[in-house]
Amino acid sequence: MLDGSCVGRRLPLVVHFPDSAGDSAASAMQAAQVRGSNDCHVIALATIANVRILCTDDVSLMSDFKDKRLLDRPCGEIRTCET
Repeated sequence: MLDGSCVGRRLPLVVHFPDSAGDSAASAMQAAQVRGSNDCHVIALATIANVRILCTDDVSLMSDFKDKRLLDRPCGEIRTCET
């Protein structure tokens, strides 16, 4: 309930993106052949949703997430189990 008790706190936000948007972004990345991981769907979602924080221990995905050819303006920040 939005009764003022949550003023100053972040509320959860859910945004729906059509499958076609993710599919076309993932297909474009596969065609470009610049990724090192097999997780082009993660990079595609980060691109269309403008997400710049990734939580993973997958080294290949970390490399793709930092690749300015795949994700830029701004580049992504990565969190691992150690951080």
